[in-house]
Amino acid sequence: MLKVMDLDEQKQAIRKEVSKRIAGLTEEAKVCASNKIRDLIVLLKEFIRAKVIMVYLAKKDEVDTTPIIEEARKLGKKVVVPVVDGSDILPCELTEELAYGPFSVLQPVERKKVATQELDLVIVPGRAFDLSGRRLGRGRGFYDRFLLSLPETVPVIGICYSCQVFDSIPSGSYDRKVHRVVSA
Repeated sequence: MLKVMDLDEQKQAIRKEVSKRIAGLTEEAKVCASNKIRDLIVLLKEFIRAKVIMVYLAKKDEVDTTPIIEEARKLGKKVVVPVVDGSDILPCELTEELAYGPFSVLQPVERKKVATQELDLVIVPGRAFDLSGRRLGRGRGFYDRFLLSLPETVPVIGICYSCQVFDSIPSGSYDRKVHRVVSA
């Protein structure tokens, strides 16, 4: 008998597949992709216009955002990063002193909170994205809740390795789309 997977099982299967795909990438390929993504991001009108940019600090299996952060700072943009606070994400100014927080994510030691209304652009990670902007996270809903709190006028860009882009991924009513996906 054929078993039909429920939504959570489908998402878990994609997460597992993505983990295998990323594990197959060389460090050189990851660095090259991260730099290419930076090159693509800095040309976007959303980036050019933004004065305050929120961008994540990458884990080992995510696109390295250091090149984007360096470029934003060089252009005089204020850089904000997510800080995990309970079950929420707080946008906080990126400071020099960082420490590992929940889920082994780097975050500023000093929390200089920034209001979501100040954000001009938000760049988010995902385990997978599809061609219509659906985003699959790690399964705890941090970004879905955060994106729901953003003013609708704030563009949200998902970045990932090209092996993380699918034609279509399953989505629930609580899942939030991104406006654009940039991959390399």
